[in-house]
Amino acid sequence: MEETKEYDVVFMMDDGKTVVHQQKAAKGTECVYSGPTPTKPDTLDGRFVFIGWSNEEELKNVQSDLVCIARFNLETKSKEDIAVDLTEGVALEAELDNVLEAGKKISEQQKALELDPRTTEEIISDIKENGRTEIGSPEQEMDR
Repeated sequence: MEETKEYDVVFMMDDGKTVVHQQKAAKGTECVYSGPTPTKPDTLDGRFVFIGWSNEEELKNVQSDLVCIARFNLETKSKEDIAVDLTEGVALEAELDNVLEAGKKISEQQKALELDPRTTEEIISDIKENGRTEIGSPEQEMDR
């Protein structure tokens, strides 16, 4: 009788360090996240809304170990709401630049995961050993 292969699926926050949840998934099955919905604190610019995971397509038919990063949209405040929050001459334009910067962070974290010199198995092994990892860490490259 053939043994069913199981894979590790790790769900992380977009900081590349915080493990939200870990679970096993049998080869060829759909992995459904079963932990609490990830959240991030509100900012002066708005609030973060969880929109899903990186690698969502791979979660539908698990064929290997996976690391999935939480994805968020920043629901920005109206210009009037931002203006109320601004104090002592902070320019609205500078605050709007911060909003754009927060949006870029999502794609940067995904790129960091793609550029991390470690394999998915090595990342998962690090999490199992240390209870945490840092995605895209320059130290990872130096250790090799």
